[in-house]
Amino acid sequence: MHLDPRIVVKLFEYHIASIASRALDSIALLVVLADRDANCREIQSLGYHIKGFATVFFVERRLGVSVAHAIEDEDPRICIIDSASVPHEAKLVAVNKRWDIALIESDDEFEPLPITDTKLALGQLVLLVGMGFGTPYPSTSLGIVTSVGRSARIGKVLVDGLVQLSTLVSSGMSGGPVLNMDGEVVGMALARTEGGYTLAIPSSRILSVLRIFKSLGKAVQPYIGVRVLTVVPRAIPSINRPVLLVTQIDRGSPAEECGLRCGDLILEIDGRPMDNVESLWRVLEEAITTGKKSIEMLIARDLGDRLRVEKKVCNVKILHGS
Repeated sequence: MHLDPRIVVKLFEYHIASIASRALDSIALLVVLADRDANCREIQSLGYHIKGFATVFFVERRLGVSVAHAIEDEDPRICIIDSASVPHEAKLVAVNKRWDIALIESDDEFEPLPITDTKLALGQLVLLVGMGFGTPYPSTSLGIVTSVGRSARIGKVLVDGLVQLSTLVSSGMSGGPVLNMDGEVVGMALARTEGGYTLAIPSSRILSVLRIFKSLGKAVQPYIGVRVLTVVPRAIPSINRPVLLVTQIDRGSPAEECGLRCGDLILEIDGRPMDNVESLWRVLEEAITTGKKSIEMLIARDLGDRLRVEKKVCNVKILHGS
């Protein structure tokens, strides 16, 4: 059966427009005010001094997600303005600076967006929705995933595990949801690169922050003080699968104290294969939400003439709001 290309294009356009349209009831402009006594209901008429702005999207009726770098104060005065230009009272309830994620609670209800932890693939089509240029008028940008596993400095914090997109992001669209073609949140826009690309945090990190917040009532960060890369050590036939390569260890960290070294390969933690960075974060998240004080690592260390496999027991620290 032959399909008229014009019909295919029209169907595609309709599908993209419907995804964007459904998101409009789930996003808002987040405004950080300098005046703590400001009235959100009068924000547009009185012209309060604005310290920062971004997009916020809702994953529950009153719980939204945005970027932490737009909010400098620990107890900020926050208002949000929806896509119909209606202002709402809101407050900051949790911050994870390591991943540049802030959780916002609204006094009023919004339509929540579905969120999935499906891993983004190179070339995957995505749609970014946000409040461009600090106005309550939604903007959209269609693009593809151009790179994964990026690291970048967002504000004062080095954020790893980022996804790079070809979407255009204007001022104010940071914090906007990145949607797949099913209309599900697969990430959140953080910033624009010098080359004009969008850097986004994957939804798996957002879900991790949400789970910790639901379990502990705050957005704390599990910490062992190690940076890793996913590698496949093809030169070692006995492994020849994705594992984690230790690239950096913080001085005085639990990783250093338990004897980890740069160049070690992390094969398993608590009996679970470590085949990507997210698997490490998931096991650390589970450790702090279940009250575990330590984890058992199975590592491989290259001794030059041979490979030694050994176990390391590392403590897991909790960093508060960082």
